[in-house]
Amino acid sequence: MRARGLTPNQVTTASLLTALIAAGCAATGERGGYVAAGVLLLVSFVLDCTDGQLARYALKYSTMGAWLDATFDRAKEYAFYAGLALGAARNGDDVWALALGSMVLMTCRHVVDFSFNEANHDATANTSPTAALSSRLDGVGWTVWARRMIILPIGERWAMIAVLTAATSPRTVFWALIIGCAFGACYTTAGRVLRS
Repeated sequence: MRARGLTPNQVTTASLLTALIAAGCAATGERGGYVAAGVLLLVSFVLDCTDGQLARYALKYSTMGAWLDATFDRAKEYAFYAGLALGAARNGDDVWALALGSMVLMTCRHVVDFSFNEANHDATANTSPTAALSSRLDGVGWTVWARRMIILPIGERWAMIAVLTAATSPRTVFWALIIGCAFGACYTTAGRVLRS
């Protein structure tokens, strides 16, 4: 991407535009639109990963770039939820409450995550038994993978959304999001409380 003269912020913007097109495809309410939306959401995520790599490679990282990336991530996700809900409504399935619930859950989760990271930034090293067990488990490959999947971070969450959008219905996507993200939030919060 560097050879073409693209900046990390341009790649971030391309990721946003791709996700908005994906939301538009989902809003059609047609199976082909859902499949295209799932594929485009994955392309958007690849671009989302590329902007940070490009910034590091080209030594062009900035506070503005990090802010754009985080802000556009939320805009992409919420626009996609709205597109899914609109597509479902076109087929007579009212899932707006589920879409709103997903947005509220994700917003709360991000606020808690950012608050914890900010508070933990200045904290001293944790020597609790739970932290020691967690450190030992980090050495076992499958446990790291399993714990990462459980909390549904953005990559795993978008992969789940993309596959379920292409293969199932918006209602299924939203229920999977709500259940998966609520479980992930509880797991993360319990771990943080035990480590404190």
